[in-house]
Amino acid sequence: MDNKKRIITKDLYFAAALAAYGGTIEEVDRSNPKEVRFTFDVAMIQPVMIRTVSGTVQAEPEDTDRLRLWFRSGSMWLPPSYPSSLRDIKALIYAR
Repeated sequence: MDNKKRIITKDLYFAAALAAYGGTIEEVDRSNPKEVRFTFDVAMIQPVMIRTVSGTVQAEPEDTDRLRLWFRSGSMWLPPSYPSSLRDIKALIYAR
């Protein structure tokens, strides 16, 4: 059995953020025509930069719930490669 920790998300923008931090998409699940699910291996994602009151800190991606919270709250710093990652994710959605 595979013991890799994964992040599964249907949030296009969160998936692009994970890809911008070095995450590689392991699977694109199109089984539901109304939503696409992306699977990432947590081990491939680089430490994430988080904005705090006292400055910027690095956070490890293993705590996936906090990672989602930081992204949704706007605390996660998005690297310059984010727009490119977003385009790549959109291309995966529409690829057949």
